[in-house]
Amino acid sequence: MALTRSCRAVLISLGSVLVVVVTVAIVGEITVRGRIDDRLGALSEHVPGVHATSAGGFALWSLATGNVEMDVALDDAAVANVLECRTGKDVEVATSADGIAVQTALDLRGRSVPARATFVADSRDGEWVLTAESVDVGGFPLPPSAVGRLLGDRAPEWLSAGFPLPSMGGLTVTGVRLAAGEAHLMVTAPLDAGGSSSTRPLADLSCDPTSPQESR
Repeated sequence: MALTRSCRAVLISLGSVLVVVVTVAIVGEITVRGRIDDRLGALSEHVPGVHATSAGGFALWSLATGNVEMDVALDDAAVANVLECRTGKDVEVATSADGIAVQTALDLRGRSVPARATFVADSRDGEWVLTAESVDVGGFPLPPSAVGRLLGDRAPEWLSAGFPLPSMGGLTVTGVRLAAGEAHLMVTAPLDAGGSSSTRPLADLSCDPTSPQESR
């Protein structure tokens, strides 16, 4: 059945409106995506071994919510830097899907004793913590929960209590994923820098020379 002239006019008008809407949406998506890329680049700038990428989703949704979902990847060197900041000890790190294997040396009775622990990510009351799943000191496996009791005050607290993830002003860690050679933090960040989030929050993943550390 042939369409009347008025029906054709309505369809043409609707088609024109649809083209305009789609064009505006595409242009808007590209523009906001550029803002997101700039934001991600600024967040991880000058932080060695740390790289922030978009976790996906539409850029216009980020504009509507004012937040961007991102994946912050830390290579093994960056993870080691974080742990050295927290422990004051030299560590070797190997990250895999099974956990973060950490090797260091402990001072026990005046002797340097090799220690190895594997840490996994755990959420406690909305905060993420790296907790020891296994501990080996001097070649002897120890239950993580019993490290403090067996080694006494010679055992560093982090070996049994784990590592709370560093506070990153303005950013919220929503998840942790471990992979070969990398630890990934799923993070929600303000789309635009402002307030506490404007002071390079990912820099908290690197050592602050003024922060107190445990003695080596």
